[in-house]
Amino acid sequence: MSDFRNDMNNPNPEQPVRRRRSARYENGGAQQVPPQNAANQGMPAADATRAVPPVRPAMNGQTQMHQPVNGVRAGQPRQPVGQTQQAQPVAPRQPVGAQRSYPQGQGYNQPRYPQDQQRRPAQGPYQGSSYQSGPYQQGNPYQQNGGQGAYNPYNNLQGRPEPHQKMNRTGEIPMEPQLADQVEPPRKKRHGLLITLIVLVLVMALAVVGMMFLPEDTDGVLGTVRNTVVNTINGVLGKDTAKKAKVELLDLSAANTEGEAPESVIFTLTTTKDTNAVRLTDENGDVMAMSETPTTDNEDSRIWMLTMNIQDGYEGMVTTEITAGDEWLTTYRTQTIQIAPVQQQPIDTVAFNPEATEEPAPTEAPTAVPTEAPTAEPTVEATATPTVPPTEAPTEEPTEAPTAEPTPEPTPEVTEEPTPMPTITPGPSPTPTAAPTEQPAMTASFDGADADPSQMKAAFIYSGSKTLNVYDRIAKDQVRMNGGDDYTTLPGGKPFGVMTFRGNAFRQNAAIGTVGDISKMSVAWQTPAGSLASSGNTVYYGIGEGAQPAIIKWSKEIREASNMYTDKQSTPALKEVIIAGLDGKIYFLDLADGSATRDAINFGYPMKSTVSLHPLGYPIMAVGQYARKVKSGMGKTVDLTFYNAMTQSKLYSINGLDGNKKRAYSDLGYFNTSPLFDRNSDTMVTVGSNGMLYVTKLNTEFDYGLGTLKIKPETINLATKYSKQKDETTAVESSLAMYGSYAFYADMAGILRCVDTTTMTVKWAVKTGDAVTAAISLELDENGKLWLYTANTLDNRSKGDCEIRRYDAMTGRQDWICSIPVMKDGKATVAGASASAIVGRGDIDDLVIYTVSYIKKDGPDIAGAEAGGKTTPGAVIAVRKADGKIAWTRALDSASHSSPIAVYTEGGKSYVVAASGKGMLYLLEGTTGSVINTLQLEGNIEGSPAAYDNTVVIGTTGKGKSYIYGITLE
Repeated sequence: MSDFRNDMNNPNPEQPVRRRRSARYENGGAQQVPPQNAANQGMPAADATRAVPPVRPAMNGQTQMHQPVNGVRAGQPRQPVGQTQQAQPVAPRQPVGAQRSYPQGQGYNQPRYPQDQQRRPAQGPYQGSSYQSGPYQQGNPYQQNGGQGAYNPYNNLQGRPEPHQKMNRTGEIPMEPQLADQVEPPRKKRHGLLITLIVLVLVMALAVVGMMFLPEDTDGVLGTVRNTVVNTINGVLGKDTAKKAKVELLDLSAANTEGEAPESVIFTLTTTKDTNAVRLTDENGDVMAMSETPTTDNEDSRIWMLTMNIQDGYEGMVTTEITAGDEWLTTYRTQTIQIAPVQQQPIDTVAFNPEATEEPAPTEAPTAVPTEAPTAEPTVEATATPTVPPTEAPTEEPTEAPTAEPTPEPTPEVTEEPTPMPTITPGPSPTPTAAPTEQPAMTASFDGADADPSQMKAAFIYSGSKTLNVYDRIAKDQVRMNGGDDYTTLPGGKPFGVMTFRGNAFRQNAAIGTVGDISKMSVAWQTPAGSLASSGNTVYYGIGEGAQPAIIKWSKEIREASNMYTDKQSTPALKEVIIAGLDGKIYFLDLADGSATRDAINFGYPMKSTVSLHPLGYPIMAVGQYARKVKSGMGKTVDLTFYNAMTQSKLYSINGLDGNKKRAYSDLGYFNTSPLFDRNSDTMVTVGSNGMLYVTKLNTEFDYGLGTLKIKPETINLATKYSKQKDETTAVESSLAMYGSYAFYADMAGILRCVDTTTMTVKWAVKTGDAVTAAISLELDENGKLWLYTANTLDNRSKGDCEIRRYDAMTGRQDWICSIPVMKDGKATVAGASASAIVGRGDIDDLVIYTVSYIKKDGPDIAGAEAGGKTTPGAVIAVRKADGKIAWTRALDSASHSSPIAVYTEGGKSYVVAASGKGMLYLLEGTTGSVINTLQLEGNIEGSPAAYDNTVVIGTTGKGKSYIYGITLE
């Protein structure tokens, strides 16, 4: 009705108009109407006429009827409109097919009566006619003129046809005779106010219910309102409104879980702050005896350390329980312990058997004892029984470990990598310190004009598709990356394995565990790798540059919940090798024999990166893609892919091509680098060949008991560029290193920078002279100073030096530089240091060791180099940490992209394992570089080795010569 009135108030005289049917003129001035046809049924015929009373707009915007003209009152005939009294145009007639239609057989646009009025009988000269005419009332355009009681335009509206009345074919409504005194029964009033109140009550009730479903930890005004509503309701119901304690085990780790008694197993538990006690139970549910250190509270968690002293051996599974004081809750987080009991020798029975001492020939026992343990046996005879177990092992074992370990190994570790977790004092029976040591607080800021970050042309921070001017990561999500062995375990404890490229966040080495005195290498097993055809004649074979095996000892729960083959699931302490290949496959092998533990993942595109695993042993792994063009077609993305390592199912991926965002300077989208996982903030940090830094909060949800795993990633990106730097050189091909919140990485222009991941700002940036493909390496010395090591290649220059540098990692100030002349020859693709460093420990804790290719003969003397030629194709070079001077060199038979590793005895004696491009493995003495042994493998070597105890794993590449090898150091 409102639309119709608006049409009447704003007529368009150029268009046909709709005339009111409620009033008709008898004489001249009748308006012709269109004939009735199929398109407008129900309309008057062409010869029909109707008179239109004059209308005028009301002051309030609605149309009103004029007062009766020429004194005509109700019940008298009205005169037609003259020339001086033209009818005002009304609403235009809608064309055929318009939305408004004219239904047949019933009235349309019938007026509404006021709800609180009575209908009065229609009277007057028009009663019973086809149309009842009358003045136009405001809000009632079809109102008929009343009979008795003269018409007044402001009187109550009257005269609406009953619903049962029907129009005839001409649209007229036949009127039934009505009595003058007939009065319509009063209509019921609508209870508008009551309905409004009911609606308001329902809305409020729904709001209250909604508030009750909000999480308890909802912040802000909404959280305050929610708590007020819930507390009020609880108060009315008489319930206790006190906040229920949140008790949850956030993390569990254990050190020294394997070995031989006596042994101390250290458990570290991280819980919510409401937890006030923890304990461990055995497989029967019995509480186990543990010693406990004082707890430590972080901002949002509480750390506990329990020590289980095992004297007689223990093999089984222990379960954690926690409480807030009311009842003990089982967390279903378990740890398998395999500590073998002491093996008693027959001589012990003779020595301490009273009857044996009465034998006629007492000298036989003493004679036998010196044969097996000459220096220890007489002492054993005189001492009490409890000292027997230590003497069963050779005396050099307990003596060597306490004296050698604390100096080269544990002592630097405790100083290097303090963590929020408790620290362990090294020794055969570790005991906890009084309180855990916090990670040293460090603040990075540039020192000197050369390191001024303002030389960066631009630094853009992105959150999804948004560009941020400033960013500040909230405290609980700030990255607190641990380096060294603390990346995965407590200081002095054994990590889960080799979890990323070069082992950890310091990128120092890719070997864990210890070896004995070794003198040779031998092939324990070899497994064939495949190939993948690309476009044209290009074929990718085996294991490529940058690919290093990851090795992990899964927990029993994860192993049994995984899709490993049944016999592998039941293998105690299984150590799984995971390696990605250029052939588009990710292999899963048993470290012991090289057999497959499960089917390989067929990724379908070549990979040159190292698989990274979660440092807490969660079944999360990530690996980067190298290329997307293969014979089967071109891929749409180049991804860093996250997998559930239990089920091998894909969890998430990051597209290095950046989709349609175009935020990166470099259009290279592949990921040849290996990411790092921060176990403290549940964050992944990496950098891609597009030059962007990725800091991804994973929001991991992992249930040990159910074996379910989910992540909900949230990523912040940083794109940086140095002044006058070419876009393509912003690509990053070397894995970043981290300490705390600081990430260190260099690009293909040689721009090295320190980025604070809390604010995503560059703290310092320096030029290293040329492209950097070797991973950045870090070291925290005994004085608490963080050093950074890097080396470049001859890539953007036609000639020059390979420059090995050491920087103060917190300021960017260069400490020293070691320049090694290199040159490109006709076949050389990369001259310089494309392989990553060994940051020495043990007896080489004063050395940093690199592999360098194509060294000029007028450079340093290279031990074992062949005569003739302009270059030495490849060499291992050890540089002193203190001053950058070369300590020793050793020639290789070819150039090398493979990063060397160092393995150590329990006493800290070092051995270096290096590989040449032609497939030759070298076993070198760590302090001198002397060759101990060599081993020729099939195929070329581009990837890097990794070692777990005395087993080295490495891959080769080549047509028909691509393998994954297990090498025994013996």
